[in-house]
Amino acid sequence: MALNETSLNTVATVSTELEAALLIDLLAEQGITATQTGGLTAQFRAEAPGGVEVMVLQDQQTAARAIIAENEALNAQYQSAGQDTDYTTDLRKFGYWTLIIGNAVALLMLLVLAR
Repeated sequence: MALNETSLNTVATVSTELEAALLIDLLAEQGITATQTGGLTAQFRAEAPGGVEVMVLQDQQTAARAIIAENEALNAQYQSAGQDTDYTTDLRKFGYWTLIIGNAVALLMLLVLAR
């Protein structure tokens, strides 16, 4: 493979690692291998504003951008259709509670196993 075919190009820059992971999964479903970079500076972990870049091989860049654009168009259509924003808020709350409960269960298991 020539160097051009193996170089990575940024196809999207998002705010969080979660958003990047969702895009990477979306691309993987279409057979495109992607990676992320910049997670340490995202969400002010390093006390500096930053974003997470989603990167793909140069020869997959056009297809990846098309998939991301289609996904953004679908998201915009969903939002403009007047969908219930409470659903999104409730879903986010559910995710937070799931994370909190999961961590609590893991901590309890560690405490039980440490005896």
